[in-house]
Amino acid sequence: GCHGAAGAVITNTACPQLGSIASATVSPTIASILALFPAPNLSGNRYAFPLNQPLAEHYGQVRVDHSFSAKDSLFGRYTMDNADQTLGEAYPQFSLIEHSQSQYITGAENHIFSPTLLNVLRFSYSQTVLGSTTPSDIIGPGYSLVAGLEIGGISVGGTTAMGPDGPSPINYNQYLETYSDDVFYTKGKHSLIFGAVLNRYDDYLHNSTNLRGTVTFANIASFLNATASNYTAETPGSILHHDYLYTAMGFYVQDNYRINPRLTLNLGLRYEPGTVPSDTNGNSAALRNLVTGSANTIGPPWRNYTLKNFSPRFGFAWDATGDGKTSVRGSFSELYDIANLGSVLIIGLAGTAPFSTIGNVGTSTVITLPLTFPAGQITTSQRTTDYYMRQPHMLQYSFSVQRQLPWSLLLTAAYAGSRGIDLTDTLEGNPIIPQIVNGQLYWPVGGARQNPHWGYIGLNTSQGSSRYNALQLELLKRLSSGLQFQL
Repeated sequence: GCHGAAGAVITNTACPQLGSIASATVSPTIASILALFPAPNLSGNRYAFPLNQPLAEHYGQVRVDHSFSAKDSLFGRYTMDNADQTLGEAYPQFSLIEHSQSQYITGAENHIFSPTLLNVLRFSYSQTVLGSTTPSDIIGPGYSLVAGLEIGGISVGGTTAMGPDGPSPINYNQYLETYSDDVFYTKGKHSLIFGAVLNRYDDYLHNSTNLRGTVTFANIASFLNATASNYTAETPGSILHHDYLYTAMGFYVQDNYRINPRLTLNLGLRYEPGTVPSDTNGNSAALRNLVTGSANTIGPPWRNYTLKNFSPRFGFAWDATGDGKTSVRGSFSELYDIANLGSVLIIGLAGTAPFSTIGNVGTSTVITLPLTFPAGQITTSQRTTDYYMRQPHMLQYSFSVQRQLPWSLLLTAAYAGSRGIDLTDTLEGNPIIPQIVNGQLYWPVGGARQNPHWGYIGLNTSQGSSRYNALQLELLKRLSSGLQFQL
């Protein structure tokens, strides 16, 4: 009852979803898209359709081990894992086709210099290729929100949103080379481990968010009248792909120091600097002044926050009673998240000016297709990273007491905790300036923003945090007399 050709009058008798609105006329702009919505085939104004989601995966691995001598050995391994999967979307006209191609090469050489000195040299190469497409073949006059492209996202209040997968087609490809060397040395009461690791990243990223456009309608009546409350599309000519190169390094030393038979200390320090991702075509920039900046500055997406990444580690194990029946253990470490940058970089793919920007009209507008962006109504939005972002890191700590009891029982009481600091999060970087109405703060829709040069700014920054605290109690009955249990 809510369907009809262009010019048809839809009443709330035939279409109860109109609510208190007596009738609405089907706009010629929207008639073709309206016909894409299927009629309900279940009670409660619901629709169901059969769905097939095939998955194919091909996996293989080859390993080689070779001993040159009693003191020198070589290890090599090659792994491949390819997969293709088709997923359904909310409507039968749309699907999501995902594919992955992963290859991993690892090699290591172990050399024993003496009974107290061992060296392990490693190399690895990883290639992870992830992609997706979302074909619908729904394109042309009456369907395309952006000229020449398939239909985008249609959101109507009170119904399930229609359209293809928003970010697709995507390509998230990472090529990683890793070189490391670890030395194990024992001298007296000290067991020393020290070494270095070098990771060289090449991330090719392509994301199509907002490329085909999205339109939001407040309700079914507004949809039938083609009156959008909001619509968005990527600005023509935007660059949606980037090829980033960056390096992460690690240098560490650790000493397991057995002070006496009852007390052992674990002391360690790690230094983990890195470089800022650099686009091979120079297509990176940052808005360095969120409050007044009118243009992004060409250059690195953020300042280098890794140069002070010193990471201490401490632990101990103590035989409290000296009879081997009561042990006390504790640990503390500061850990840096130095190369998990994929999600941060993806945020800015389809929206960091001047290489790509997003056009948005946030006022009630009768639309035509393809979408147009009147100069007096458009606001330029962007999705970008915070140039002054801080280093995400985590503090981890633990303490435990373990006591051996009669009848082969072992009682453990432990505390484990962590605190995440400066974790990445996406926030509104250009909030609407609040007003005071009846003594309360009020953020008006379409109100003036903090930075008048921009509309919405999806800002990936480091204001997130996390806390974890856990008390762990365990009673373990070791196997004896045919009985074993754990509580």
